[in-house]
Amino acid sequence: QRGERCVACLHDVASAEAVRHRFAYMTQVLQAPRRVIVPSAFLARRIVDDFPFLHDRLQVIAPGLPLPPGSAQDRRVQPDEMDAVPDLPVSSRSPRQPLRIVYVGVLLPHKGAHVLIDALKDMPAERVHASFYGAEVAGRQAYIDRLHQAAAGLSVHWGGVYKRSELQTILARHDVLVMPVIWEETFSLVTREALQAGLPVIAARRGALPEVIQDGVNGLLFEPENAGDLRHCLRRLLDEPGLLAQLKPDRFVWRDANVYAQEVEQTYEAVQDKPMQGISQPGRLPAGEGRPKLTSTRAVSVCLPTYNGAAFIKEALDSILRQTYQDFELLIVDDGSTDATLDIVLSFADPRIRVHRNRERLGIPANWNRCLELASGEFVCVFRQDDVMQPDNLQRKVQLLRADVTVGFVHSAVSPLVDASAPSSSVDWFETATEDGVWAGREYFRTLLLRGNRVCAPTVLARRHALLEQGGFDPDLGFACDYAMWLKLCVTHQVGFLASPLVGYRWHAGNASHAYQFERGEEEIIEAGRRALLLYHDRGPHSAGPVLDQTFDALTKLRRWNAALQREKAWLEEQQASWRSVAETQTDLIHELKGWIQELEKGKAWQEEQRGNWEKIARQREEQVAHWQARTRHGQESVWRRLGTRLKIVKPG
Repeated sequence: QRGERCVACLHDVASAEAVRHRFAYMTQVLQAPRRVIVPSAFLARRIVDDFPFLHDRLQVIAPGLPLPPGSAQDRRVQPDEMDAVPDLPVSSRSPRQPLRIVYVGVLLPHKGAHVLIDALKDMPAERVHASFYGAEVAGRQAYIDRLHQAAAGLSVHWGGVYKRSELQTILARHDVLVMPVIWEETFSLVTREALQAGLPVIAARRGALPEVIQDGVNGLLFEPENAGDLRHCLRRLLDEPGLLAQLKPDRFVWRDANVYAQEVEQTYEAVQDKPMQGISQPGRLPAGEGRPKLTSTRAVSVCLPTYNGAAFIKEALDSILRQTYQDFELLIVDDGSTDATLDIVLSFADPRIRVHRNRERLGIPANWNRCLELASGEFVCVFRQDDVMQPDNLQRKVQLLRADVTVGFVHSAVSPLVDASAPSSSVDWFETATEDGVWAGREYFRTLLLRGNRVCAPTVLARRHALLEQGGFDPDLGFACDYAMWLKLCVTHQVGFLASPLVGYRWHAGNASHAYQFERGEEEIIEAGRRALLLYHDRGPHSAGPVLDQTFDALTKLRRWNAALQREKAWLEEQQASWRSVAETQTDLIHELKGWIQELEKGKAWQEEQRGNWEKIARQREEQVAHWQARTRHGQESVWRRLGTRLKIVKPG
């Protein structure tokens, strides 16, 4: 539960946020190592649950103990080999009264000393004696006081702190070690030390303890936190003659500490020269004595899964940070963006923002689940990088969830923001109710199942534990993973709705929905409904169940038929648009040709006009030339006549 179970126990030494942050920080740190060594198979399984990416890098190497003189060398032993294990020298013990019980461990609630105290009650004090060895922790005196009060009248010795060198002596003075832990013990060195010293162990059946304690072989197991079951085990040692002697601590084969060291060295040598393929280094450890700087606890986690959202993400971030309700974290989980998305995100300097970058592309459902893994809020909103929140969006939805604990999620009406790039302006699949309200989940389940999804994912604010109870979003349903989740939550919870459009939903060419048109999308919707019906029937008999199944089957056929019709309709519309485009092109060409003809006619008229003008000018020039030629001839004739007359006058007689 990402640290949630630790909050109550550590409330007086660390804030809730500090406890939760350890898990998020370790997720980052554990990206780096090539091998992660764990001491028990149990712990390996638990780590894989919380950090599944470590599955191929975990290696179980159990720590070792110094072997007693003359013991066999360390070897791995399977349960069916126990009869073949040679006896190891142990302390010689004879039955004594009273039964001497020893508890070794720090005196804190998770170690369960109070369970042993409760088990000793109603047992004859003259037949049992218990010694408690371990340190008291500053700040936990109230727990110590309760232990002493509960032990009043019992045969109990408080041994306090002991030196390491004294442990074997302490164990040698007792008959059995009790491990009443209420937490999941990850290895338990003291259990192995007790077995090595010849003591059988009574242990809680929890964590890694059953890996070393075989019930009825080298000890007894009891139900965790069950003082009555522990008391039954202790009474068996008193009432069954020979049982204590039959329990063989030497049936456990311990490991040599030197062998453990050799295995660790071999593991290191095997990986030290290998390249760090696909493994990213963690960031620097934040300042402050090795601990991260933490923010205050947030009630709401606004998760923003991103992928190449540079076009609209700034507007989305602005709208989230402008919320009137301020008790939230903004968790941005980027799924391998190749545009400026992360640059825009990192330009915001707000302490509520946390940024996580996936090492590889996960896709929609897996990235949404990554958001749930990293979120720490009581309530979760998985928002979209394209959309915008109204300022009172979170405040109104938190108020409704706080007011009614039966409500698993609340959603709201939306205001469509239809972009010019959208292939269709139709956005008509949202809830159309006109009044606020809380609806019965089973009734709304039937509405969603038969009418289709009416819940717009970015408008949803859900209880985080409700989402986790359903195992997160179904990774097999890329388009309908949110629809499947709302159906399942309707089976287990009530549903809240706010009629005000508290989110602006952007409809544009880049919406992921466009990739799931026709049969592909319908098949996912049908599969989501079918899986939700299984949960509906599993939660109890319903009189409407058979009718609902029949209706869903009929609706499935109708949906598939409708999807095929829609695909054919889209094909016809595409053909119509194509022919319309051809016709429009032809019309444009005709208009263009007409324009050219008109221009040619104009050019022809201009040319004819110009030719007439040049012909007129040519005639005028010819007339002028003829006129001047005539005048020239007349002038020349006149000159020659006058000149001839004079010559005649002066001619000698």
